[in-house]
Amino acid sequence: MVAADISGQLTGGVSRRSIVRLAGIVLRRARRRGSYHFSVSLVSRPEIARLNRRFLRHDRPTDVLSFGYGPRGAAVPQGAPVELGEIVICTAQVRAQARRLGRPYRTEFGLMVIHGVLHLLGFDHDTPRREALMFGLQQDALILAGLL
Repeated sequence: MVAADISGQLTGGVSRRSIVRLAGIVLRRARRRGSYHFSVSLVSRPEIARLNRRFLRHDRPTDVLSFGYGPRGAAVPQGAPVELGEIVICTAQVRAQARRLGRPYRTEFGLMVIHGVLHLLGFDHDTPRREALMFGLQQDALILAGLL
């Protein structure tokens, strides 16, 4: 089971249900079982730029940031969902990227959710090998979700 809390305004054919569905696809592709919970915050360009500057030392807006809750592999009480963390998405940035790339907003937003969930699960793209694995999972999830 997957549950998500959403803060901010969803637009462009994106719904809480579609976000939860995408997360479920990612979890299955990453061979994760059990119950999971995460949050999604939809923010403005100035807000994501502030977060990007504060946490990653990049002085610019970005499309998505992920913040995991607690140490990976921490014990979870029996029956409780695993608290993954928070995904922060700048919808204006995603909309501009979608337009620039010539793809639907829904597809680009879905990519941000998938990318964010993978980061919360511990995947990264900091080496060629890890990038190939993470981006392969992203591609699979987008195809399984019918977004590509």
